[in-house]
Amino acid sequence: MNIADINKCIAMLEQGETTYSNCQKLASLLTVRNYFTQSPKESKMSDLEHAQKELADILPHYNKYCHLKADFQRNLIGKEPVLESLGIVCKEIKEYLQALYSSTDMPEERILLEELIKNFSFYR
Repeated sequence: MNIADINKCIAMLEQGETTYSNCQKLASLLTVRNYFTQSPKESKMSDLEHAQKELADILPHYNKYCHLKADFQRNLIGKEPVLESLGIVCKEIKEYLQALYSSTDMPEERILLEELIKNFSFYR
């Protein structure tokens, strides 16, 4: 593929349905195009890439929290490591939501995220 082919595919995907598969392909093609067309100064991470990175940061911290929680429940450790680990998970979730908000283009997207946060509640 050359840049012209990549641009044609990007245009087709942008006009197509917004499916997970199309979004994944579009993200990949945009990344490849940016890699080959941007100068090193311009190759800074995009807002969407930053949001994806922040999302990927959550799982490892959550897995660590789960292991520590299991150790706590078996009386192998105290509560401090569990609380510290959950604090890190909360920080990562907050960073993800901030990055996701920053990656929005439309006011409607921001409204959806703001409403989610405003109406967030816990059911027991």
